[in-house]
Amino acid sequence: MNVMQVSRMKKDLTPVQQQAFAGELERFYSSPPADLTVVADYVTVDQSCSFTLLEVVSLERLHEINEPFAPYVDYEVFEVRPATGK
Repeated sequence: MNVMQVSRMKKDLTPVQQQAFAGELERFYSSPPADLTVVADYVTVDQSCSFTLLEVVSLERLHEINEPFAPYVDYEVFEVRPATGK
């Protein structure tokens, strides 16, 4: 399943929360889940929002993967397909 995830950092995170968030990101990117493929990952210049194209087995699994990030970001997920072709 292909999805686009739009993640926005929550407002008013404390410096401690921002550090914890950075730790979660480092953990994730150093050892991503085997059942998730990051196809493309973009972040806004101010790093307040990211746009990530993912391949994942199910939306339920994606929500499980996102659970550690819940205190730091709000996210929306859209199932996507190529605009042309298939």
